[in-house]
Amino acid sequence: MVNWKTIDKHVYASRVKDGLIDLETEIDDENVEEVVKDFCELLSEYASNLASRRKPLKSKPKLKAWNPEIKDNVMNMNSACTVWKRACRPRGESSLLIEKNLAKRALRSTVRQAIAKKDYELKQKIIESRKYESRTFHKLVNSQRNKQSRFITDIYVGNQRYQEDEILWVFLRSF
Repeated sequence: MVNWKTIDKHVYASRVKDGLIDLETEIDDENVEEVVKDFCELLSEYASNLASRRKPLKSKPKLKAWNPEIKDNVMNMNSACTVWKRACRPRGESSLLIEKNLAKRALRSTVRQAIAKKDYELKQKIIESRKYESRTFHKLVNSQRNKQSRFITDIYVGNQRYQEDEILWVFLRSF
């Protein structure tokens, strides 16, 4: 189906005129159906070529962490959402809406906790590798730099905690 509001009709008309010049054949009783068929194909081809194409939908971003608890929370949220939709999406003080929102909140909380745990484990791995293997340490630090979405905001050296501006100073002092 062609949306005629999006097509430039002057360009369409000029292309059809050019196409008719190529199609000029004598119409007899025997070839009427063939000429009409060719003309219709020409019209539909030019219309579809000039019609704007829809952009493909981009998929939703994947979760940065996944574990069995997140899987259970996703299933709970989907089932609560399905029940809410089947009840014609009630608003206000509906128990179904409250249940759906609680399930969504639990999922988001679990995802945030899993991401924080993953970041903490990465920080610990960086600190442990600094003590024993400098090559692994530099590899982990460079991989952390390339992520750009999550940064190390604090670092522990011994029992001392350093934050943001002090991290560079600790790095320079340590190496």
